[in-house]
Amino acid sequence: MGSARYRDSLGLNGEWRHGVGIRDQLNAFAQYRQYRYSEISMRLNDVDQQIAGGGWLHVFGRGISTLSASLYYGTENDVGQVSLISPRGGRTDGARRLGGIRVGGRTALGGSAKLYFSGGEQFSKFDEVNPAIASERSDRLDDLTVGANWYPARFWTLRAQVTRFINMSNVDAYSYDRADYFVSIRRNFN
Repeated sequence: MGSARYRDSLGLNGEWRHGVGIRDQLNAFAQYRQYRYSEISMRLNDVDQQIAGGGWLHVFGRGISTLSASLYYGTENDVGQVSLISPRGGRTDGARRLGGIRVGGRTALGGSAKLYFSGGEQFSKFDEVNPAIASERSDRLDDLTVGANWYPARFWTLRAQVTRFINMSNVDAYSYDRADYFVSIRRNFN
């Protein structure tokens, strides 16, 4: 698409955090987001998304390691326009209910490196019968990220990260297995 605009997103996020003792923190979060596609042929995929959840963070020992977990639930209201592709309006699979769990953590290795990980599982269920399978679509997305930050000298950071996504769907077109590899060098000027 080059520099063409693909989609617009407008939203609002909120989060509340509360310390429980000196090593634990609870949080609650909510977000509302609108996704609107620029191409007329893609506007059938327009949705309004609402997500809410809660989580916990624990700090170990002298504060060099953490572990966190969260649960969330949400919906995507199908607000797509009527078109030749979608005469009833909206996406083929309709509105979506979703929920999931995430865990993550980090730890320092000596003074010059930090390791981190994040993983999650999200379940989705759609409310319209998909003509390709004569059933309602359902997906399960698993993801895992593992990475490290290394600080070789003052103001410098080298980051390496690997993320793996596996999406399983009862509609073959939506199933995939993908890995992203990321390496960056950063110089701070403060």
